[in-house]
Amino acid sequence: MENKNKEQVNEEYYSVVVWKDLNGKSHIVGTLSYFNGKYYFKYEQTSLDKARENNFTNVAGFNDDEKLYVSENSLFNFFKMRVSPTIQEHPAALGKLIETRGRNTNDDISIMPIPKGYHPAIKAEIQRMEKNQSEAEQSQNKGFGIGE
Repeated sequence: MENKNKEQVNEEYYSVVVWKDLNGKSHIVGTLSYFNGKYYFKYEQTSLDKARENNFTNVAGFNDDEKLYVSENSLFNFFKMRVSPTIQEHPAALGKLIETRGRNTNDDISIMPIPKGYHPAIKAEIQRMEKNQSEAEQSQNKGFGIGE
């Protein structure tokens, strides 16, 4: 069992979340990744403004454009409903989403793979954001007498 968990932690998946506007033009609105046993979602600031000009509204459950969303061991609910219930709690759920493009009949979001050459840069950016977010939360907690 321990070896299986180790293998799962070593799995890595990287994808972009793509939104299609009413004119059929696709916009990258975020990235969805899995590594080190955690799922990560963040908005892609460079293309988000253009999508907003074309009436994009935030992905359900992800209201803060600046935040790095982190989920340990479980795919975010918005994306989880796009894969078979038998795989929803497995790290490969994101791999399956990428394979099927994560299409849902209820919206215009799809999940596309990110070429391997970009994985290290995305991983580094997410790790930087996670560290900064953690430090900011710790600093905020100290201001309230929590964790001192």
